[in-house]
Amino acid sequence: MGFFKKLLGGGGTKSTAVAVSSPADGDAASPAAPATPAPPVAIVILRHGMDVPDEEYLQKTVEAERPGSLAEGVVYRGLSQPRWFAKDEWMESGARIVADAYEKELHINPAAAGYWESTGPDGAKILVVFLRR
Repeated sequence: MGFFKKLLGGGGTKSTAVAVSSPADGDAASPAAPATPAPPVAIVILRHGMDVPDEEYLQKTVEAERPGSLAEGVVYRGLSQPRWFAKDEWMESGARIVADAYEKELHINPAAAGYWESTGPDGAKILVVFLRR
């Protein structure tokens, strides 16, 4: 058992890998996948740099990228990401970690999460993660 697992109480649990859909996955529909994804219950934006984006920043970003995708009651969270992901695989891993981190708090299904990479209104790199039930 590692030091941090012992410190944070993660003793006997294992982290399970989740499939986070990305824009590169396209709209390829598998027989088991629903035709239309469920609306997000939460949207998390990781912003490159030390500034944590506020709710207005989050809403402007999502509305600019996906007009009409904002719904009433959606929870917004902003996170700063001081060092940006060097590889695309690490970005997918980052989205998966965000989904896992909010699973219990927001009662979401990490496997149903999706993400996209973009640029915020201020020109900073961002990673937008949609969390669904």
